[in-house]
Amino acid sequence: MRGQIGSKRHEAGSAAHGFTIVELLIVVVVIAILAAITIVSYNGITAKANDATVQHDLQAFATQYTLLKDQSGSGTFKSPQTFTVDDNFHFAKSSYNSKRNNIYICVNIAGDRLAVSAQSTSGAIFQWVDGTITRYTPEVFDAGNTCNLLGDPYDAMRQTSAIYLDLPSTDKWRPWVR
Repeated sequence: MRGQIGSKRHEAGSAAHGFTIVELLIVVVVIAILAAITIVSYNGITAKANDATVQHDLQAFATQYTLLKDQSGSGTFKSPQTFTVDDNFHFAKSSYNSKRNNIYICVNIAGDRLAVSAQSTSGAIFQWVDGTITRYTPEVFDAGNTCNLLGDPYDAMRQTSAIYLDLPSTDKWRPWVR
């Protein structure tokens, strides 16, 4: 009898200290839900950070480009086709969509106005025109729409002033981009 009581006590003790399969499944499901929420939140935060970086880069680029214009004494922007490493343009390359041309620069025919548009890794497109950065949604993100922001026809400007910063087929950036 003594062995039987001890056995029952052991069985009862085991049941009191263990978890059932249902309890374990509930814990796994709760952890999976929390992980999914965390991943979605992280992706949203990353997208916002990349968008903010692109906006900052546009402002810094436009400021540096305007400084170069002012230092030249000509009162006009130099052609983006003539940029060099010495022009000191910096971009956080990981914040940009690398699957396509991701930044377009356009100077109007008179050479005194600048438009820049860029696409973030989030897919958001931003434009800098006359000192203001806005988010915009063109039907097509391309040099033509960027140049059209200045009011001059794209065909007249494209030979000298429309340029993109990355080389899409090679996944490399132009050599003057730091």
